[in-house]
Amino acid sequence: MTQDRDTRLEELFARERAARIEAEQLAERTTRELYDRQQELALLAAVATAANRARTAEQALEHLLPALCVHLDCPISLAWLPEQAGGGLRCAAAHHTGAQDTHREYVRGIRHRRFASGEGLPGKVLSTGGALCLDDVRDEIDLTADTLPRRLGLGGAIAFPVIVGGAVLAVIECVADDPIDFTPQVLALSACVCEMLAQVFERDRVEQGLRHEAYHDAVTGLPNRVLFRERLTHALSLARRTELGIAVAVIDLDRFKEVNDTLGHEQGDRLLAEVGNRLSEVLSEGDTISRMGGDEFGLVLSRVRSVADAEAVAGRIAQALHEPIHLDGVPIGVDASIGLALHPAHGSELGELIRRADIAMYAAKRTHSGYAVYSPALDPHTSDRLALASDLRRAIEAGALSVHYQPKVLVSERALAGVEALVRWSHPVRGMLPPGEFIALAENTGLMGPLTSHVLRTALAQVREWLDGGLEVAVAVNVAPRSLLDPRFPGEVADALAATDVPAHLLELEVTEDSMLEDPDLARETLKELGAMGVSIAIDDFGTGFSSLSQLKTLPVGTLKIDRSFVSGMCNDARDAFIVRAAVRLGHDLGMAIVAEGVEDESTFELLRELQCDAVQGYLIHRPADAAALAPWLSEVRKRAADGHPRPRIAGPAR
Repeated sequence: MTQDRDTRLEELFARERAARIEAEQLAERTTRELYDRQQELALLAAVATAANRARTAEQALEHLLPALCVHLDCPISLAWLPEQAGGGLRCAAAHHTGAQDTHREYVRGIRHRRFASGEGLPGKVLSTGGALCLDDVRDEIDLTADTLPRRLGLGGAIAFPVIVGGAVLAVIECVADDPIDFTPQVLALSACVCEMLAQVFERDRVEQGLRHEAYHDAVTGLPNRVLFRERLTHALSLARRTELGIAVAVIDLDRFKEVNDTLGHEQGDRLLAEVGNRLSEVLSEGDTISRMGGDEFGLVLSRVRSVADAEAVAGRIAQALHEPIHLDGVPIGVDASIGLALHPAHGSELGELIRRADIAMYAAKRTHSGYAVYSPALDPHTSDRLALASDLRRAIEAGALSVHYQPKVLVSERALAGVEALVRWSHPVRGMLPPGEFIALAENTGLMGPLTSHVLRTALAQVREWLDGGLEVAVAVNVAPRSLLDPRFPGEVADALAATDVPAHLLELEVTEDSMLEDPDLARETLKELGAMGVSIAIDDFGTGFSSLSQLKTLPVGTLKIDRSFVSGMCNDARDAFIVRAAVRLGHDLGMAIVAEGVEDESTFELLRELQCDAVQGYLIHRPADAAALAPWLSEVRKRAADGHPRPRIAGPAR
């Protein structure tokens, strides 16, 4: 009995001990699991904190690495990012706990390493897209392809990928001193960390996309106006500190509207993209090219110290655009107008430089010179020119501008063929101003319309006065390009003729070739309406513009005036003589009369007679003069004319 009782007590004690041990083990497991769970939560919280604190995914990795070392009990953690070129990995961030010198040495050695895909532990993860554990790197050194862990006595390692959209965007690596048995829990935790990091990378990708859209042009991929201004601000700040010169260039494509209208906007976008590519190829390192909008590009040119440097860049740009751009097999020639402004010569502030480059660009477009460098003479908005523009407006309104007249005579008999009205301005303070100075000012300040109207009314009033005195004189008035695009202009001409009771055939309107470029159809309709009224039309400065012969033959033009730049040198330059001869023949073949401007000597007059030019104008005949000063010459011409003969008319061959 006693023995049985002792046996039962021993069994009871054994069961109690077993229960106690089991309870202790359960408590230990529970405590360990709770601790592990807390560690996992702490690590995930660290990832979330890193993601929230960081502005970029790379910064998030830097913030995360210390937490990985703590929670995975690894003294070294590394972040690898794919290189844009080459397809390998670069070390973007590294952290060590500093417990041993070997840790610091390893981080210093690994910082500048590159791993190709499939090379080393990170490269293997990049190529496979899966996590990889090494219990002991010394046993698998061929896989790591790196002698550093072995030489420094490091043991286990784990590397896992951060995947977004099927692509590995980062590899996280942790290295330990001793061989480590990585548990499924650790692998699961690393997978969870990677998922959270993937969200950070995805957020970063979206933000970068939005940032790129905000600062870049959708058609060309170039920086837009906002980024251009930021880059220019930075360049100006650097230039002020280093005294390095920079320049701003504004480029506007000529006749781009024709491409859109003819080939469509899709082809127009392709043209803009190719222009952007070509411009990018000619720029130097540190320069910026931007699409400012429409067909306009902006450039920030670094290391430009002089006008010659800027002009050299303009030459390279023109050369880059020289070759036609092929759009679906159609070669498209691209011409551009380039305006340049230099810092500090032409301004020290961002807005000032852009505005002045813009002014130079429009000057290049007006003169078809290809490019222009800013100068105060081009700027209608300097304080001096603003004051002059105000004076000009008041002079037009007060009728204070005078009109001079330069005669034209027939070559055959030197009989009067008419006069050209030329505006003159005697400024009350500045004296007599060159026409080129205030006419350009009128074009830039919107005063060309009122100026043209003033000259037209004054000239027709003078024709009326001559008619009342028994002298029939036709007058030619220069017409601004903007007037041809104003549907009210023909009515204004008709009103002026009616107000002075001057027959329409005594009025000739001179237009330049380039006045037809902006809107050829509207300009053609305006000229046809004027021609239907009986007003004569002449093309002024023929040979210096860009008129199309196909347009010229459809216009109601009766006269071509050959520019003085060809006429003045024709006796000494065979090329000028050839151009004049060709212009005379062309005009006659089109049924037009030919007037040569700038005739200053008898030899030129006689050569024009040989070429069968119809009429001439220039200092040889008479300098421009007001009506009173011209009166004696007109009287002499009238005395020489046969009594009863009608007034000679300029007439080319019948059309």
